[in-house]
Amino acid sequence: MAGDDELTTYILARRSQLAGDMKDPIEAVDVAEAAEDRAAPRSRLAAVAATYGAHGHALRKDPLMAQRAYEHARELHATMDPDPSSPWGVWLDGAYIDVQRAHSLAALGGHHGAAAGFRNAISRMPAGFHRDRGVYLGREAVSLAHAGEAEQAASIGLQALAIAKETGSDRISHELAQLDGALDQWRTVPGVSDFKDALTEAVLRQA
Repeated sequence: MAGDDELTTYILARRSQLAGDMKDPIEAVDVAEAAEDRAAPRSRLAAVAATYGAHGHALRKDPLMAQRAYEHARELHATMDPDPSSPWGVWLDGAYIDVQRAHSLAALGGHHGAAAGFRNAISRMPAGFHRDRGVYLGREAVSLAHAGEAEQAASIGLQALAIAKETGSDRISHELAQLDGALDQWRTVPGVSDFKDALTEAVLRQA
């Protein structure tokens, strides 16, 4: 209605991201393709849309298409025109694409690769992205738990929990709840029991 093509494209790209969060692969891919089709050539928004669409392919359990889609997103990012006048998607950089790919590896069952991908991307994040750092620490911990690295997962989970308590982020809390369940089989391991006790205490304080 506003006639703003950039805003419309950005909303479509974010709809793809939301569909991915809701585990809807068809919507994630279709809406991302629609967003990329609308995006101006060599624009940042085209790379944003391609990144979210790539995760849709991972949700479809198609590792080859997901890999190709992430390569496409990286190519778009590498060749895009810098446009500081556009406010949409300014946070997209190589580390963001890599952290999304790690998320996709986790969806495909590649938990060791996902954990390594999260760790690498976290190390390259700007200092101001505190909440996002907490989310990605939580996802790294979940991947480590699924890979059987329980003590390391619990240690990183405690780092994510500290950020969750500072920020009150529901997104981090969601990842910590998943980690709590993933660590159930190791609840007697000292590091794991420390994480579970700390998480329970934090939840009780919120109540």
